[in-house]
Formats: sequence, structure tokens, C-alpha cells
Amino acid sequence: MDEEQLRQLIASLCILSKEESIPYKVKKKEKKIFAVNTISVLISSAPCEKLAYHLHQRWLSEENFTKIAAHIILQQQHMHEKDFNLFSCCLAHILSDFRSRHQIRKGNKLVFRNIVRAMLDFYPVYKEIDAAVSECLIEPMFTSLEDLINDDSDEKDIKTAAELIIDHGKTLFKIKSGKCDSFIVALRKHLCEGDFKPVTRRLILQAIDFWTYRWDSEIMPFCIKQFYEPSSSIEFIKNLKQTSRMLSESGRKESVV
Repeated sequence: MDEEQLRQLIASLCILSKEESIPYKVKKKEKKIFAVNTISVLISSAPCEKLAYHLHQRWLSEENFTKIAAHIILQQQHMHEKDFNLFSCCLAHILSDFRSRHQIRKGNKLVFRNIVRAMLDFYPVYKEIDAAVSECLIEPMFTSLEDLINDDSDEKDIKTAAELIIDHGKTLFKIKSGKCDSFIVALRKHLCEGDFKPVTRRLILQAIDFWTYRWDSEIMPFCIKQFYEPSSSIEFIKNLKQTSRMLSESGRKESVV
């Protein structure tokens, strides 16, 4: 496989990471997994250094790509159990980005957020492949997430932090419960003091609720779980729009009077 073919296949994966559906008559989740697995097999023949380079470029620029990159690393390891080249090359990129995080953040906050996403999405995969090696990601994960929440954060930073705590908080809590508690306290402060969009505030509240019930769906009240269902989110947004429209119309009537 030449480099242009590799680039095109990874671009296809990037498109899949953004789209909800692919044109096949099977369940959406199943067909997406099938497509990702198929392309992952195709790109496995590429030299590991080049593959790692192109994956790295994509996970830095596309926030939805980090999970797919992690999946490719895991699948590659399952296919070639004794070959750790891709595993090692991607880890080198992650640790290099962590060391340069302050400079990167000054230049591009999106890239910094994606670096944090990559670390948290990659950690479970690296732990499954080699638990000892995965420990080198622990300190970078917590340090970067703390930077994301507390250090000159904007709304997109806080939204990303809330999403990551929702997805990975259970793992973080098991590793360093006190540190995870401090993240929740910081999110509470942002919720009270920040002038955020409803979607961001909702994600912060969801992260806090997940922490309260320790990410255990068995003990979380049904009404809380239902509140965060997609259908509930859509209804929530509709109600906000209706309320806003009613207030606007009321204001116009008062001005006429």
C-alpha cells in the first residue's frame, strides 16, 4: 500500500467517525463497526511509522477520531500479537505531545483538547495490551485534564472535560479518586459561574450526576438516566427554544403597549 492509498483510507475512517450512518441495511452501530474493522484490516499492511504518523495527524485535527485510532491500535495488536511497532509509535506521539502541551495550547486549543482526548481514549487500550506500559499514561492523563479544566479554560475546554469525565470518569476514579473529586468541584464552580450554552451546562450536570452515583447505572435513579436519554435531550432543546420564543414575543407586545 502506498502513502496516498493510506491517506485516503484514513480519510474514509475520519468521515465514518463523523457520520451516524452508512448505506447498508443493518443496524447503524453494527455497520459502522464493520466498516471500521474492514478499513483497519486494509491499512494494517502499511509501515507502522507511516500509519502512526497519519493516525496522529488525524487525531490531532478531528475530535471524533481518537476512539477510532485507539480501536485500530487494539485491532492491529490482536492481528499481530508480537508486533508492538504501531503501539510504540503512537505512544511516542502521545508522550511527545504531552511534553509540548503548553506550547501547543497557546497555538491551537482544539489540538490541545484532542491531545487530552487521545490520552484518555487510548489508556484503556494500552492497559489491555500491556498494563505495565499503560502506567506511563496515568500522570499525563490527570495533569492534562486538570489543565483543561483549571488553566485559562474556555467553554469548549469545559465541554470537552465534561464529556471525558462522563466517558472515562469511572476509570479515573478508580485510579485517583481524590483527583477525580477535584475535577468535579471545578466543574461545579464552572457550572455556577460560567455563562455557558445549555448543552454545555447539561454535560457538566451529567458528569456531576455520574460522579454522584459512581458511574453505576444500577444505583442511578431511572428519572436521572431518562433525563440524559437522547430523546429527552431533544425535548429539552425544543422547550428551550419555545420558552425563548415566548419571552421574545412577550417583550415585543410590551414594547408596543
